[in-house]
Parts: sequence; structure tokens; C-alpha cells
Amino acid sequence: MNKARRSTLVTAAIAFVAAMGLSHAFAQSNHDNHQSHQPAGVSSHADHSDNTGRGHGNHSPMGSEELAEHEVHGHFNGHSDEMMMVHGSATLAKLLVFPHKQHLESAAGKQIHVVANGSATGLIDLIKGIADVAMVSAPVSDIRQSLERENPGALGDNQFTEYRVGTTAASFIVHPRNPVQSLSEDQMRDVLTGKITNWKTFGGHDQPIVLLVTKPGDGARSLVEMQLLKGLKLTPSARKIAALPQVVQIISQLPNGIGLSDGSTTSDQVVTVSGVKIEQALNFVTNGPPTEPVRKLIEMASQMAASQ
Repeated sequence: MNKARRSTLVTAAIAFVAAMGLSHAFAQSNHDNHQSHQPAGVSSHADHSDNTGRGHGNHSPMGSEELAEHEVHGHFNGHSDEMMMVHGSATLAKLLVFPHKQHLESAAGKQIHVVANGSATGLIDLIKGIADVAMVSAPVSDIRQSLERENPGALGDNQFTEYRVGTTAASFIVHPRNPVQSLSEDQMRDVLTGKITNWKTFGGHDQPIVLLVTKPGDGARSLVEMQLLKGLKLTPSARKIAALPQVVQIISQLPNGIGLSDGSTTSDQVVTVSGVKIEQALNFVTNGPPTEPVRKLIEMASQMAASQ
């Protein structure tokens, strides 16, 4: 099979898998729109459950896994004194907030509603006042620089306050059939900038390298751009994928792909590339001094992270 034919097949494979992910996203969006157009005074599913997760009225009980998924996608459209809105990094949400949600709510004295919509979006929601606290999985300075390369002024001149509550590690993943499963930081940098575009350079198959990354402002991507690339630009040929789980899904079906992953997304269908690992800070962020409930949330989160 010639190179042009292989390239066409690779592009088609990515388009197909991405389309599958987008189909779910569109379906989710339609559901969210339905929720947001409810008459005033009619609350979403999150409002119809008590502290035990039991539904009221005609709603059936919601299990913990379903509730977690429900919250991740942000179905709750209200904001009240009894509810703390926590938006941002899915990495922090999955590794720390969801596993210890009961303890965090007890400490804060409020129910917590989590919207795992990405580090940058969490900060934007904080500025808008629709989030009480943001979750980020990189320093705010790195997120700001990454985001504002494509969206200048997105975070304005807000002076955020960061509170580190834990750490994880960002890494790169490849398909199990890829013979190249170890790269140095310099080699990875050459891939990220587009200097090296074929696996045969590293002793692999004579196939083009297909690089998958998440959106600008994503915590893991921000760290890579600022700490590994050190100011160099990411290759424009990199495929932008909406979320880390989709990166894993695509790489598991793409033998010549390589993608960015983190400590919250694991799969036995991909292999972590050795030689490149970037420490990822898990931070809560406030826009101004934290309220007392937020301060207690942060303190408890730090305790829970230390005990893991």
C-alpha cells in the first residue's frame, strides 16, 4: 500500500472515531438544551435528589456512577446558597473530588455540584460568577499562556489565587503494536513541533506520526506547551480532540498515533511511552479571597489527597 493511500486511511479512521465522539456530544448538547429551556421554577435532575441521591416525584433513584456522569456533563442550571458550584479540570474531578465527595460536602457544609468542563473553561466560569471555585490541572500562568495563544484576553487581567491539593503526571500513549514505546524529551519535542513526522526515524514502521492533543487551555496540554516545548509552537498538523478519554479511544484504534494522557485516564488498550513524564499540579482556584465553605473544601481536599 503506498504512502498516499495509508494517509487517506488514517485520516478516515480519525474522522470516523471523532465523529462517534461528536455524536455523543451532540446528543448530550440537545439534552442540556432541553434542560436549560425549562420554565422558571422547574429544576433539573440534580435538584430532584436529596443528599442520599434518591429521586423525588416520578424520578427513579440515581446510582452513584450515574450521578457522577450526570454531574460531569453539567446538567444543573441553577445556583443557590445551598449548592457549591465546582467547575473545571476533569482530571482533578476524577482523581480527587468524586472519590471523596461526601467528605468534601461535609467539610464545606454544602452540596457540591461538579462540572468537569476543562481547566480553562473552569477559570472562565469563575470569572463569570457561575462557579464558586475552579479546578485546574496546571499552573494558572501556563493555562493562561496556552489559552491566549488562540484566544487573546480570554482570562482578562484577573488575579487568581491557587491552592495546590495534589499532583498527578501527564504522559504520552501509543498503540500496543507500535514498536516505539520509549522516547526522550528531545525526541518528543521534535514530534510535538513537527520536526520529525515518521516513526521510522525512531526505528519504527515507515508510517506518518499522527499526533493527537486536547484543546488549548487544557491542563495537560498547557504543561506540555510551557514546560516541554518551552515556548516552541505545537505543530499545526496535530489533531485537536475534545477530551482526553477520546484521545485514548482513538489511539487504541490507530497504530501510528501518539496522544497526550494523564493520571485520570487509563486503559489496557494503549501503552504509556516511557522517558517523558511531566508532573501535573492539581489546584483549586478562587477569584479573590475564598469564602469559608470554599476554604474548608480546599483544606479537606488537601487532607484526602495526602491520605491517598
